[in-house]
Amino acid sequence: MQFGLKMSFFKPFEDFNLKMEKVKYSVYQKLITTMMSIVIGCRSTKDINERLSVEKLSANMVGMDTIPDQSQINLLLTRFDSSSILQLQDIHHKLFMDNSNLILRTDSGFGSAKNVKKLLSITNLKFVTKGYSSVKAKSLAKNILYSEYDKADEAAWVYGLPQVNKARYIIVQTLSKRGNLKYSLLITNIIDKEMNAVEVFHFYNKRQTIEAFFKMAKNVYHIKNLRTSKFYGIYGFLWLVFITHNLISSFKATILRGTKLENVGVRVLVRSIGSIKAFVERTSRGINVNIPSITRLSRLIADAICGHRYIQLSFNI
Repeated sequence: MQFGLKMSFFKPFEDFNLKMEKVKYSVYQKLITTMMSIVIGCRSTKDINERLSVEKLSANMVGMDTIPDQSQINLLLTRFDSSSILQLQDIHHKLFMDNSNLILRTDSGFGSAKNVKKLLSITNLKFVTKGYSSVKAKSLAKNILYSEYDKADEAAWVYGLPQVNKARYIIVQTLSKRGNLKYSLLITNIIDKEMNAVEVFHFYNKRQTIEAFFKMAKNVYHIKNLRTSKFYGIYGFLWLVFITHNLISSFKATILRGTKLENVGVRVLVRSIGSIKAFVERTSRGINVNIPSITRLSRLIADAICGHRYIQLSFNI
């Protein structure tokens, strides 16, 4: 939460317009509380009463003495309407464009010459896509000697062709289980100085499919447990999940960059690291957070936080 505030991640929510009277908590505070519940891995709004009620410091960060209870968040979600969804979409888009370097990774279904031309025409967009035709890749590979390839892993080799019209074509040669050579093509506009052919190969293969993301969201963010029966409430909650996921991704890319937790999964962050208990003490010099070195994860997250560095955020899809 502190990271999000320092990066002004929550600022777009301050002007969120919703027909809802403020008694004790503002709409902004209820929205942030909902995001807190996602970060901490609450299975339902009921968990807010038990798991978030003790988070006094997090509450203070957004001007609250205590965390809103379950009923307040339920009321927020039931008040969402079509206008709320448009606002959340706009917030998601603004945060994404203001705080990220977009690198689009697509499969061969988007790798036709027509689509590549379209991708190249989009200003400031970087992309890596698999070529539509394996026949073209095999044809291009005919006159390339084996010794000219760079080894990417135990069963894959890559060869970068000269850049043509801002696009780089990388031939990928792989060895099947039966010992046959197969060819495919990776196309990108990322220059070699930023990412060489081997790095492009590994970057592309690390892409996360939408199916894998939804599986993670169901099990870690618990989107399969509907917070309300209202359509727009469900719709709005899903947008808050997507926005919160980007916050966690930003935290990983910034605070955990260069640490032993750099490649840790969201499941570990939310379920394991997120459940580590710490002692908070207010002093004249600020706030001390003491994380007992009981487990290896405790020590790793303490080291990562103490040595944090702020850099440009990066989201990859």
